Amino acid sequence: MGTIFQLVDFDPNRHHTLLLKLLRAKTFFGEGASSSVILPQEAAWCRLVVKQLVLYPRGYRGTVMRQWFPWGDLFMMRKQLVTLRKFTKIA
Repeated sequence: MGTIFQLVDFDPNRHHTLLLKLLRAKTFFGEGASSSVILPQEAAWCRLVVKQLVLYPRGYRGTVMRQWFPWGDLFMMRKQLVTLRKFTKIA
């Protein structure tokens, strides 16, 4: 199974940027990009900042997605960040 994202920018231990690459995904979700940046805070702490940009499809589907997808993204992003935190504690 492949991924729907393409890695377009990467700086080890600093940031990465992903773009939707599959035409089917772009048709359904619209154009989308996501960037994650690690900001050092103290000796043993950091802050992970995630920014997403979505250009929703036109029409009724885009209107519905504009209302509901941010809530789904919030739920899924929290799940991903909690999972990432677990992995960092293991390493």
